[in-house]
Amino acid sequence: MQGLQEKSFAITQSDLKKLPAVTKACSATRANGEKISVDATGPLLNTFMRQFGNKQKDFSRIHFTSKDKYSVDIPHNILANRPIILAYIINGKPLPNDWQPLRIVIPGVLARYWAKGVIFMDCERDK
Repeated sequence: MQGLQEKSFAITQSDLKKLPAVTKACSATRANGEKISVDATGPLLNTFMRQFGNKQKDFSRIHFTSKDKYSVDIPHNILANRPIILAYIINGKPLPNDWQPLRIVIPGVLARYWAKGVIFMDCERDK
């Protein structure tokens, strides 16, 4: 985790489970036009960030990196207008091993902004 405090730090799924969680029905469209829908459970990114005196809309972008090397930048227009779920349960079941430790789910955006197996988050502000 980088960009929320002066120094980088680690957070675990167990840490996230201590935060209030939401369950939301979420859908997205893949690049091939296929629609996907899931029920995602976990804390909202804003809930997590409040611990550090931040809100997701305070950042110009947030970069997520997955253990399979997939990475995605979430731009400010999404950060300012969409809830982001730090999901550890999908459709009522714990994440499969290859999706651990975390899946990013953003209702109503293209599926390319969703990420599974997230291991790093870098929050950037405009300079």
